[in-house]
Amino acid sequence: MINNTAIVIGESLEFSSIKSIHKQFGVNLFGMIKRTQTFLPLLRKVIEIINISFTNGWFVVPFLGTYCATKFALEAITASLRMELKRWNIPVSIIDPNLIKTKGWDKAIKETKTSFKSLSNEAKLLYENDINNVIENAIKSIEKAKPPLLIAKELYRALNAKKPKPRYLPGFDAKISNIFNKILPNRMLYNLLIKEMGIK
Repeated sequence: MINNTAIVIGESLEFSSIKSIHKQFGVNLFGMIKRTQTFLPLLRKVIEIINISFTNGWFVVPFLGTYCATKFALEAITASLRMELKRWNIPVSIIDPNLIKTKGWDKAIKETKTSFKSLSNEAKLLYENDINNVIENAIKSIEKAKPPLLIAKELYRALNAKKPKPRYLPGFDAKISNIFNKILPNRMLYNLLIKEMGIK
């Protein structure tokens, strides 16, 4: 079974509505858990479980705090499920790509703009420049995003492996992000991310 569903809304945590937070957790995490619970009795006789996540499951960026939190949670759920299902030899893997070119990102930018418009004047005054920079950065990044074929190749490897890996990192970008996340001091990593996203 392959779980792949997510929504992204860029917003400041200071002014994120509980409704928006619930919405992202509902789609990105709770929906996946419910789907797994529904189909697991059937899967026990057959295959494996593969959850498609994102490098933001361990690589946090500003103004995507809730989205990153859903992916961190998905990492934890996947790891726990992997251990729980080991006795039945049901492998559980996670695929953590970096930016992949899909229509979902256009929707994410639209959701971000809509969320920002609904904020109070005070919030807009505090975060307008940052949100605009985040959106501009996202548009530029999407242009350089990798094709979905990258995920398809990793899925093929996972589904045909005798012993599927716990984690797959498709593409050079994902591997480099993982290395940076492990070796760079937190302060340096955060400063690099802030600079990269144009936040002052």
